[in-house]
Amino acid sequence: MIEINVTEKQLERAKNLYEFKVLNNSISKGKGNLIGAIGEIIVFDYYTNKGKNVIHAQNFQYDLIIENYKIECKTLASNVIPKDYYNCHLSTFNDKQDCDYYCFLHALNDFSKVWIKGMLSKHEVNQLKTFKKKGELDGKFAFKEDTWIIKNYQLRKI
Repeated sequence: MIEINVTEKQLERAKNLYEFKVLNNSISKGKGNLIGAIGEIIVFDYYTNKGKNVIHAQNFQYDLIIENYKIECKTLASNVIPKDYYNCHLSTFNDKQDCDYYCFLHALNDFSKVWIKGMLSKHEVNQLKTFKKKGELDGKFAFKEDTWIIKNYQLRKI
């Protein structure tokens, strides 16, 4: 996992990234928009700083185009540092997106840090994912909708 300290400039860019308030089928009714946007900004900056050609696509199917690959960023918010055995979440509503890769991130709720946990091709996600039904418990956490999960340790490091 790659730990990144979020700068004020990155947070400001994330706040201004999208004009909408609530995405269709938003699990958090719009509360997660900023977390998702900061994840996109972090991946954009990470690959740009590596000299890669990155385009911010800003559409439902994928968030970024990196070296001609369509990347969908999935950022999970939390109050704790991610562990290898934690889950990555992919809503069953989002598993049909027209992307080449899913990039999974973990952000602290205070926006101070983001971890780029890793990436998987859409094909790899489909091979590895495990289904969790809405209301099913994972420890004390209850899934808010039907969700596919993948463990952090299953991701390819970038």
